Amino acid sequence: MGAATAVLARDGDGAEPAGAAGGGDAHGGDVDAGVPGADRGGERRGSGRSAVRSLNVAAVSEARALDRERRRSGPRGPLHGIPVLLDDSFDVEGLPTTAGSIALQSLMPGDDAALVAQLRAAGAIILGKTNVTELNGVFDTNLPEGYSSLGGQVLLPSDTDKTPAGSSAGSAAATASGLAALTIGMETGTDVGAQLIAPAGVAGVVGLKPSVGLVDGDGVLPVASSQDAFGPLTRSVYDAAVALGAVDTAAVDYTAGLSPAALQGKKVAVVAAGSSPYPAAVSTVESQGATVGSVTLGAPTTRPSIVLREFSQDLDAYLGGASSLDEIIAYNQANPVEGRITSRTSCWRLRQRRWRRTSRTWPSGRRRMLPSSTGYWRPVTT
Repeated sequence: MGAATAVLARDGDGAEPAGAAGGGDAHGGDVDAGVPGADRGGERRGSGRSAVRSLNVAAVSEARALDRERRRSGPRGPLHGIPVLLDDSFDVEGLPTTAGSIALQSLMPGDDAALVAQLRAAGAIILGKTNVTELNGVFDTNLPEGYSSLGGQVLLPSDTDKTPAGSSAGSAAATASGLAALTIGMETGTDVGAQLIAPAGVAGVVGLKPSVGLVDGDGVLPVASSQDAFGPLTRSVYDAAVALGAVDTAAVDYTAGLSPAALQGKKVAVVAAGSSPYPAAVSTVESQGATVGSVTLGAPTTRPSIVLREFSQDLDAYLGGASSLDEIIAYNQANPVEGRITSRTSCWRLRQRRWRRTSRTWPSGRRRMLPSSTGYWRPVTT
């Protein structure tokens, strides 16, 4: 069995990127059963975590092709044969991009997001999409974290009674469960950490939020383009460094800075007060040679966020329709029992805050299916 197909055949064991790229090359065996949820209606019918929303049915054949390629010419990149899951906000050709919304369940992208193309160029296998808080939690602030009308409620693998803590909950749960070697999530905002970092924290995995703009956001269903950042969730810091190096726009080897002495002489700011296990974590940082300084958090701002304004305009630009957010709202209001627990009040407030910046257009050549005001779907090409 080839290295790429062997990775897919592991049952919930995950994989280290370096291991798959340097694995064996004897191909054979039936590995279709190794893809989580393959031909079984998706992972959420198996483990009940609702972490994975859709699967790439071509994953096994792609893995076999990558095995043949490695035997012929060696690994194409650092992620050769590595299975990857992504938030259901990233365009993957052949899979709908829904952000968990029933109203967008047939929204088919014309091609891959820029980040997905980079993953493929590095040799990764796209397994499928993970469940997210519906429309990344912006559509309705009353939604439970990790809930969507299309994918249901993501459950924290280690304790299903606790919150999965953010919109990339499915990716964090999938990483913690070993359903993929790594996942890619999304964070919006400055240092809040309520989308990618928080789910990684409660799931016990590594979450990395890059600087805004370091990873290309073309082909991603947005929250606020001025603040959206896209990063990996992995089971080790080394894996996160490898993954970021494969998808960033800076061509940096982030593994070069990883060493036991990396914190020697560094200054680290820590919150002045914190409950267990935070003090122990601070002590560990100090023991590695860092100097820590306490800071006190200021009061939260009462100024309105730019996120809601950008969300309405950027979603319209992504979908390519002038009134697409209105149509999503209208669809949900016309079909209130289709898995929805959202409140109409929040939808109405979003409608009132809408505004557009007409200079933002979607790249030409993308074909999408948009919901019409009648509840049917209409093709739109921009």
